[in-house]
Amino acid sequence: MPIPLLFIPFVAYNLMAFGLTRGGMGWDTPLVSLPLPSSETFRFTLGDGLVLIALVLLLISPRLRPARKSAFARAAMLAVPLAYAGEFLLVPAAATSLFFTCLAMSVAESLMEWRGDRSER
Repeated sequence: MPIPLLFIPFVAYNLMAFGLTRGGMGWDTPLVSLPLPSSETFRFTLGDGLVLIALVLLLISPRLRPARKSAFARAAMLAVPLAYAGEFLLVPAAATSLFFTCLAMSVAESLMEWRGDRSER
């Protein structure tokens, strides 16, 4: 796994945020609406789906980690959270709680990879 898995939500967010997808959908577009017994309606949005996908990728990334890492893999492990942070701070379209949540998960993935490297010594 040379590139951290949370690079996938980063690309997906940018495709949607910068209008590179068709259909005019936004992160608040409901994918599923279910009526609940409480007379409320549960809405699962596209943004919720992105967070769910990022969470699943975060959980499976340690299982896919190779025993020995290349220099490229180590650099990518640091570059992806830095790309998230830079975009969050500098790009208005990324100043959302959804993007910040993905940023936090990317930092967590990087810390898990770093911790895994230290425990293998």
